[in-house]
Amino acid sequence: MKLSTWVENNHCFVYFEPQPEPDTIVTGGDLTVKIDFDRNHIVEIQRGQ
Repeated sequence: MKLSTWVENNHCFVYFEPQPEPDTIVTGGDLTVKIDFDRNHIVEIQRGQ
C-alpha cells in the first residue's frame, strides 16, 4: 500500500493506493480520507474507481 498526504485549507488529506505484485492488474482499491484539523474528525471518505 502506498500512502500520500497533503494539507489544504486546514484539512489533511490521506490517499491510500494499492501496490500490486508485478504482472497483476488492480482495478480500484484506492481511498482518500479528508480530516478536519479544527474539529479533529473525518469530514469525507472517497473510494476510487
